Amino acid sequence: MRSCGIAPLLKWVDDHIFFQIPQSDLEAYNMQHKQWAQDITTNGGDTHNGGHLWFKGATMPNNQPEEFNEDISFVIQDLSQSSDR
Repeated sequence: MRSCGIAPLLKWVDDHIFFQIPQSDLEAYNMQHKQWAQDITTNGGDTHNGGHLWFKGATMPNNQPEEFNEDISFVIQDLSQSSDR
C-alpha cells in the first residue's frame, strides 16, 4: 500500500488504520515526509529493541528521538481521481 502512495497507515498483525491527509495539505506533508526520510537515513534507519522494530528520526527538544513505524521511503499520492466515488 505504501509503495502505491497509500499512507499514512499503521498496521498490527491483521489490523490496519488509515489516516487521511487533506488534499490541500498534501504537498506540504510530502515535503515534511522527505525531511523525515532524510532524518531516518542520517540516523541509521531501522532500530530493534527486543521485538520492537522502529525507525529513528531527528532528536527532539527533550533529547529523545522521533520514532517512526516505517522508513518513509514512499511519498503519498493524490489518488482522489482514481475512483468513481
